[in-house]
This record gives sequence, C-alpha cells and structure tokens, in this order.
Amino acid sequence: APTFSSSSPPSGGHAPSRLPPQRQLSRVVLANRVVVLQSEPLNNSTLYLRDKEVPLGAPGELDLEGEANKLRQALREAAACANVDVELQVRIATVDALTSAITLGARVIHFAGHSMMFEDGHGSAKQLEPETLRLLVSAGGAGACRLVVVNSCQSEKHGRAFVDAGVEHVVAVAQDQNSGRISDRSGIEFCRAFYRSLANMDSLRTAFDIGCAAAQNTRKNMASDGRFILLPEDKPHDEPIFSPIPGSFRETTRPPPPSNAPPPPTFYVGRDSELWVCV
Repeated sequence: APTFSSSSPPSGGHAPSRLPPQRQLSRVVLANRVVVLQSEPLNNSTLYLRDKEVPLGAPGELDLEGEANKLRQALREAAACANVDVELQVRIATVDALTSAITLGARVIHFAGHSMMFEDGHGSAKQLEPETLRLLVSAGGAGACRLVVVNSCQSEKHGRAFVDAGVEHVVAVAQDQNSGRISDRSGIEFCRAFYRSLANMDSLRTAFDIGCAAAQNTRKNMASDGRFILLPEDKPHDEPIFSPIPGSFRETTRPPPPSNAPPPPTFYVGRDSELWVCV
C-alpha cells in the first residue's frame, strides 16, 4: 500500500481542519465566566450632555467593593452547592475592557457604575451613547455573552442597545419609575440574590424574580426607588444561563498594583476636581 508523509496529504486529498487544542479548551474554561466592570471616575460628579448639566454623584458614593463582595460570595456559595464551574473577574470599566470581555468569551457581563459612564484610564468619565454601544457590541456579534446586567441608574436605553446588538438577555433599570434611578443598597441586594440563583442553575426568569424580591425587601418607601426590568420583554427567559460544567468557584481578578499611597479618608468633601487634577 502506498504511504504518505504526515506533513502532506495524499494527492487530491484534503488535510483535516482542526482548531488548535488551546482554542477548543478556552471555550470550555470560559463557559461560565462572569466579568464585572466597575466604573467610578474621579471627575464624574457633573456631566454635561447637550449643554445640560447632569449631576452624577461624588466619588465614593457607590459601594462598588461591597457589590463585588456580595456577588463574589453568592457565586462561591451557589457554585459549591451545585458543583458548577464559575469564574469571576472584576475589572475597571473601560471601553477596552468591555470589548475584551465580549471577544474573549464572557458568559455574563455585569456593569456597575453611574449611567453607563466608562473610565478612560486618567480619572475622567466617558459615557457611551446607546447607538455607539450597540455598534461596539454588535461588531463582535456579542460573542459568547448571553447575559448583560446594567446595574446603574437610567440604564434601560442602554439595556435595549445591548439587545439590539445581539445579546439574548439583558437586565437594566426601568426608566418609567423614579426617573430611572435605583438606590445603591437595592442594586446590591438584587445582585446578591440574582447571581446566587443563577449559579444554582435556576432559569433566568426565576433568578430575576428572586433578585427583584430581595431588592424590594430593602426599600422603606416603594415609590422612592426604581425597578429592574428583563429584556427583551417578549422572550420567556426560562432557560439557565450557566452551563452545567462540573467544578467550583475561582477568581481571576488581577491584584491591585503595588503602591505606597495611604488609603483615602472616609470623608472627603469638596475636593473632587482638585483630586482629579493631581492624578
């Protein structure tokens, strides 16, 4: 029988098409990857949009670390209970971090900050308009991302932009109640209950209902807070988001860079602009 070299196919034949092993493995490892994008620019206390001044809040007003810790604890508990592989990565919310999460296969992208304000790496704020956001996400075909959670005030229009870009499921804050604003505490409690249920392999609809119940339980006056919505409205959202891959919780968040700067004071009033200039 004729023999052929392993480096070349027989005449008229075709070499088998195979992806490199590391590419095949990456889809498995990143299947239940949750990327949290946190945004709290130093110079974000006031935003000017179309000659209109929009107050956003002072630095330190959002408990981003508390939100990340609640989310981390919920994923760890549920992953251990359900024996499901879950990876968490917390990053600064920049446009590059968003595109990286979509391109590299994040299953869930969670945004925490003010009104979809992204950081630019120099302490300044950069807000993405819904149409810009749609074009940015749709350019990559939404990748493996199945769920985006926008835990910020006035985020419904941005949530719909994610849907238009091809993301299957989006959680945002409704615009028709309390001017689209939601308290920090309600947002944190929603995320804690929501992600615990998701990692327990519940359906998205079940996890959303559980998260909403937890958020409502924190409100003293129901009319003074907004509510979360699940988009698109015409979809049942009755499937789990995570894949039943055996494993446990793990975190790939990069450690903070070394610094000899003292921690910031608990109360820091009236010097936001000066602090930004110094940075």
